[in-house]
Amino acid sequence: MICEGIFETSGLAVDRENLGKAREEHLRYLAMEKDYWKQKRGIRWVKEGDKSTALYHSRVKQRRRRKAIAGTLIDGDWVTDKALVVDCVVRHF
Repeated sequence: MICEGIFETSGLAVDRENLGKAREEHLRYLAMEKDYWKQKRGIRWVKEGDKSTALYHSRVKQRRRRKAIAGTLIDGDWVTDKALVVDCVVRHF
């Protein structure tokens, strides 16, 4: 930063104070920017809430289908009957 470069060359107390003020101001602006994006995200959700919710639920459904156990090997045979698969899993664990 420019302020740090000035401080390194002179080292005066005034420069230290200016550097501290500049850092505080920078942190304040960063906090303001963070709040801005947080508010903007909230506004977007209010406008597009249903669309986002539908998208979220479609992703959840896709994940559940992908992770579902369709079948298992029992004694070398592939079994897809839900009751038999559940029984096999319960006995295993």
